Amino acid sequence: MSRERYPVVVASVSIAFLIIFTRLCGCQSPPGAFDGPRPPAPALASPAMGSREQAVSPVLRWHGSTGAAMYRLQVSANFAFSPIVVNDSALTSTFRQVGPLPESTTHYWRVNASNSSGTSGWSQVWSFTTVIPPTRPRILNVLFIGNSLTYTNDLPATVAGLAASDSGKINYHTVAEPGFALVDHLDGGSDAVDQIGRGGWDFVILQQGPSSLPESRDLLIEGTRKFYEYIRLVGARTALYMVWPDKSRYAFFEDVRVSYKLAADTVGGLFLPAGESWLTAWQADANLALYGSDNFHPSPLGTYLAALVIYERITGRDARDLPSQAVVNGLKLTVPEETVRLLQRAAHTTNERYTTNRSSLPGLNQHISDTRH
Repeated sequence: MSRERYPVVVASVSIAFLIIFTRLCGCQSPPGAFDGPRPPAPALASPAMGSREQAVSPVLRWHGSTGAAMYRLQVSANFAFSPIVVNDSALTSTFRQVGPLPESTTHYWRVNASNSSGTSGWSQVWSFTTVIPPTRPRILNVLFIGNSLTYTNDLPATVAGLAASDSGKINYHTVAEPGFALVDHLDGGSDAVDQIGRGGWDFVILQQGPSSLPESRDLLIEGTRKFYEYIRLVGARTALYMVWPDKSRYAFFEDVRVSYKLAADTVGGLFLPAGESWLTAWQADANLALYGSDNFHPSPLGTYLAALVIYERITGRDARDLPSQAVVNGLKLTVPEETVRLLQRAAHTTNERYTTNRSSLPGLNQHISDTRH
């Protein structure tokens, strides 16, 4: 036997052996097993090229190739197919479920076909991207320490309600006594210090009266410093909830702002410019009833606006994306949607001013003259 004919003889013997084995076992030969050309490359069917939001265990489908006995499927998160996450070469059907694959990830896939005559080239490479997982809201734990400007209309519950309406959650506890300054809490008038010591807080929000006078400003700053020493020990962040002067002292909004901003800056805390947001809202609509009947405590609408500011600052969410229904302490307010949207914009606009430092309220004098009519 010549050297050149040896491969032909071996191939013939191999094919003959396969035919005999198939007949002896009663098996049927797969289509194209012993004759015909090798199959063409398959055409991919679904999911379509570039599909997004696919399930993490998708079913990949392709069109059958004429004469194919087997298919090989490869899936990779890399266009070069290295590494390969699925490499199945024993497929006799034209579909295969894969996964679970990582969420929010682009995957590439291709298929070839084979029979006894050989293996086709690869199909086109298609891609799909798995579904983006739903946002898993972080649960914030917040301690409010203040006085009646905190507990009127239950500001903490209103802030938590905003979070719930935006698929989030805020656990809170309130320590608030009528007429209290921060020093009153520190001197044992409440269990505020003990509550801080429980730990687990993300924010401790401090509030006292308007503090526009020099002596009350000093008390605010000193009280903030002392509270900070307890707050930092439990890994929480100090925040200062700016309130507002009573209506008869309308011209002192800027003094209130300065006092609370200085107190926040003293301890590297978060400034919550709720009082300032009232001015922003009044610049858009001077008739908004943000004061309550005593011209000092907030109306439900005033509490809603303050809550928007606090919610946006501590969560990083955008108040403008909240529902168009205002809810305060679990009660729906009967105000037009356009008013709710105005307040949401006012809160956002005010908070944006504190992405950089600023020293005064824009247009304050003009605003005051406009609203004294």
